[in-house]
Amino acid sequence: MNHIQEAELACAKLLNQFATLNDAGYYEDMAALFAEDGRFASPLVPDTFITGRRAITLFFEERRKETISRHLLSNIVIDVIDEKSAKGSAYALLILGVPENGAKLGIKANSSKFVGDYIVEFKKKHEGWKIAQLTTQAVLTT
Repeated sequence: MNHIQEAELACAKLLNQFATLNDAGYYEDMAALFAEDGRFASPLVPDTFITGRRAITLFFEERRKETISRHLLSNIVIDVIDEKSAKGSAYALLILGVPENGAKLGIKANSSKFVGDYIVEFKKKHEGWKIAQLTTQAVLTT
């Protein structure tokens, strides 16, 4: 495997880990995917970046804890710029539910679904590839 393929794989994995750790509520682990000075912009406040791992952790910890979420990512595209930087994008489908809406086969999802774009910049640091900036944009909603 060459360095371009390794970078593409590592960066795509970061996106999938971001979604999985976010859904699991492991916000410190999720924030550790970012560079120390990494930046995140939520579709709720798209013009405001949250900067730094601690601030990103706190932002996610303040959200409603009763909500169950699943981020489903697709169309992940990673473009390696050089040996230390890459950029990428993905489509994200967000499905939410509340535990009291239990059903036989799991928690009943809310009727609202959100489809958005992830726009990402990656940097290779001494500890490996990290998210330098992740912007999430809402595109469609039901």
